[in-house]
Amino acid sequence: MIRQSWIGLIILVVLGQSSWGQTPARYEARWWDGTRLEHDELADWHSAESQPRVGDRLLFAPDRPVMWVCDRRLPPGKPPESFVEMTAGDRFPGTVTGYRAAGVYQNRALPAHFTVQPSTSIRHPEDRRADDIGIDERFVQRVVWQRRSGLADRYEPGHLFYRDGRVLRFRAVRFEPAGVRMLTEDGARRASFDEIAELHLPRKDFWESYYDELAVGTTDLDKPLLQIETVGGLRITASLSRFSAKEASPGEQSPRWFHALQPAWSLSLLWIPHRTVVYYRSFAPHQVPLSRISPAKAVFSPMIGGPGHWQADRNITGKRLSCGGQSGGWGFGVHASAELHFPLPGSARKVRTCFGIDSSAGEGGCVRLRLFVGAASGKALYESPVIVGSTEIFDTGELALPATNGAGVLVVQFDAMPRDAPELADPLNIRDMCNLIDPYIELDRNELARQVAARLQLGIVAWRSWDVAPLTGGSVRLRTVFDDTGPDRGLFVTEAAAEGASFVLRQSATVPPESRWLVLGCSVRADYSDKARLDVRVAGEPIASFEAPVGRAGDERMLAIPIDRFAGHRVSFEVEQRPADQRLSVHWRRLDWAPQLPHVFRLFDEDEGAVFSPLAGGKEPEVIDTDHYTGRKCIRLPAGGRYRLRIDEPLAIRSDPRLGEFRMLRMALRKRGGGRLGVGFQPEQNDRPAIFEFGQGPPLAA
Repeated sequence: MIRQSWIGLIILVVLGQSSWGQTPARYEARWWDGTRLEHDELADWHSAESQPRVGDRLLFAPDRPVMWVCDRRLPPGKPPESFVEMTAGDRFPGTVTGYRAAGVYQNRALPAHFTVQPSTSIRHPEDRRADDIGIDERFVQRVVWQRRSGLADRYEPGHLFYRDGRVLRFRAVRFEPAGVRMLTEDGARRASFDEIAELHLPRKDFWESYYDELAVGTTDLDKPLLQIETVGGLRITASLSRFSAKEASPGEQSPRWFHALQPAWSLSLLWIPHRTVVYYRSFAPHQVPLSRISPAKAVFSPMIGGPGHWQADRNITGKRLSCGGQSGGWGFGVHASAELHFPLPGSARKVRTCFGIDSSAGEGGCVRLRLFVGAASGKALYESPVIVGSTEIFDTGELALPATNGAGVLVVQFDAMPRDAPELADPLNIRDMCNLIDPYIELDRNELARQVAARLQLGIVAWRSWDVAPLTGGSVRLRTVFDDTGPDRGLFVTEAAAEGASFVLRQSATVPPESRWLVLGCSVRADYSDKARLDVRVAGEPIASFEAPVGRAGDERMLAIPIDRFAGHRVSFEVEQRPADQRLSVHWRRLDWAPQLPHVFRLFDEDEGAVFSPLAGGKEPEVIDTDHYTGRKCIRLPAGGRYRLRIDEPLAIRSDPRLGEFRMLRMALRKRGGGRLGVGFQPEQNDRPAIFEFGQGPPLAA
């Protein structure tokens, strides 16, 4: 009898839908003015210059920008098995394969970064394969090689989880090319990446990281930020000034669109197929979605049942957020009773959220929402009426936050079964599934601008070890431009111009003994009569003055100034950039001292000695000061031996080299007596070297 009742219910639901139900529109969108729209068409987003719209409504109208767009045909993405998670909530699916310290690579200054093999499509539509990408260590919160399942998928600061189940707590961490060194209570420990399931770094201040993100990723705080989330678990956020779009083939149909963003943490431009995007979210830099912030503390006290955890951008069961028949683009799902604590900066001015009981609870559930600033006691900033069932969605409206002298805490409290609950409410908390819908913190714009300006040098990696000081009456203007001379089909970069008066880059440091050149990798994009001029001073002495060269794709110029007389000494360096034509800004790729000229790699340094090492027990080569072809010295290799040239990193030699690559190899060889001489080149992905032989006699053995 029970079985027949269930069959009857299923038939009733199916028949009801087929007779009078309607298939929901593919796209649902909400704008910042509170209006909503459902439509089957998302159109005109095939290029960066187009004006995208849902139906006939523009997404990025200046007076009414969109808050979010959801593709309801796609399920919300699940956490990938391996990924890198950022402090500000972004997540990149892939496996960390290595780590590189801050330095100059292919004539481009790069921050300390992880190399990551993507597990989702992020390649340009015209590329057949995706190379590893770099992720700036500064922004990373968690690295996962093998995700733990269930409720264990939560950030636990200062913990390393081994693949064999062991757990290690640590205070500090330092990365190596293939592993980590940690400081624990018992001393130093080391682990290779192959041993680690998850590495949770010590907690970083969210707001400091957010200000850093803006300093690196945007030069215009009036431009909105765009966040993309895909079915594969990718979540990336960047300024619209670092957005591009392309169609894979002629036409403007959405299945062929690719949308590209370059987040502050990414060293590459990431190309995302539109067909995989579940959510587009957009917000001004001073309007920060609360779900970007990982709660600093969570307290749960369910009566029975309810899980003791929270979900970001999902309801408590992992599905879309929905209350009173209205969906949310971001937020939190919890089971009452629950408290979530979020850090607040001194610049926080307002908070606002919609909320209610999740639609899946039906007529069940009974809760009250309270918001506190500081401790979860005393007078609440906001207190809702008692909420029974999921038929309504509520809105706190804009709530002014009390002024503080420093950081504070926002406490979000869902209280299950308030004392004044109605008689018809659920007796227990089984259906007390609560949602925060589209919550955000609004910051003071002026204070935000001040915080970002104080981090100005972060926007140009080459400047990060330099102090930037405008002269009286001057300022530094930063500009985001697309650089087609860089790798990976181009990058968005930050360029600098002096306005009103010059600015000076300063640094006092001990020049390494091996350094011989101060290298200025800088250029402008056009040639105007009022050129960008650079003056260089070392130890207060003017040593160079020149115009920034015009750089073009495939022909990027570098400037090198000899500083060998300062090697080993602590001296002050100053580079002054003067005002120029307002259309000009300087792209700084590098600003450092180096032992080599940027466009020439010397395989043999006469002052460093031999760079060859014998193989299979051969005799040692020697450096001699006779019989040389150029310079003062040469290397003598004993006959009959095999020798390997020691190079720290592979050198790329191509007929059409990019920046940091080389066009030719030049050497002078002299062999006395008979016999042959062979020079071999070992390709990166080939076990057999290519060997070129010189002289007379039978071929050399391979």
